[in-house]
Amino acid sequence: MKNNPNITTCFIFLLALIIPTSCLKTNVDDVAYNPTFSVPIGSTKTIFSEIASGRYLYPAPSDSTRSDSIPVIYYDDSLYYSSISLDSTFYKIFNFDDIEDILDRATEIVFRINYTNHFPSEVSAQVYFGNKLEPAVDSLFTNGPYIADAASTDAEGKVISPNSNTVEIPFDKERIDHLLISNTITFHNDIKLVSNDSPKILKFYSDQSFEMQIGLRVTIYEEINIE
Repeated sequence: MKNNPNITTCFIFLLALIIPTSCLKTNVDDVAYNPTFSVPIGSTKTIFSEIASGRYLYPAPSDSTRSDSIPVIYYDDSLYYSSISLDSTFYKIFNFDDIEDILDRATEIVFRINYTNHFPSEVSAQVYFGNKLEPAVDSLFTNGPYIADAASTDAEGKVISPNSNTVEIPFDKERIDHLLISNTITFHNDIKLVSNDSPKILKFYSDQSFEMQIGLRVTIYEEINIE
């Protein structure tokens, strides 16, 4: 009686699956691996119309009587005297001690920032971690605020495409300890209104915004006992 080649092939394939598993059980006590996952922290959206009102923004004449010593911008296509910059601050609640177990087992922690700047000017951004007694235990950017480049503009100072980018900041053990005593996050954005490309006058609109999302990418050490 001839052997069925299909049955023989299946038998060899089953042996290939069974033998490695058996070896693992007899020769390996446990297996270590390093899973990586993300933890969302929070997001902000700074809208120009919400911070411009009453912040040294008032109509300016369009003729030669206008003072050249005071910055001017176009806001919704009208000319305004302006301050050099406008700032905005947002507060978020996030208890880092809720994820203390994860942070304690972490082999790598990286803050990941995604932002989109719809403004025709740079935005200076900083994030502070703190608590009720100490609002700024640590800051995300240790060498000063991060400067987000302006959106692309045409020759007349009007935005033609936003600027988007991703920034990653690794945290060491000491800075992780600072997080564990923090339960508030403060986002501070400073919108520059003066163009570096003088004498171009920038054009701002009510619905323009600066958007930022922040999260953690965590890699932890994990062991699986095989018995």
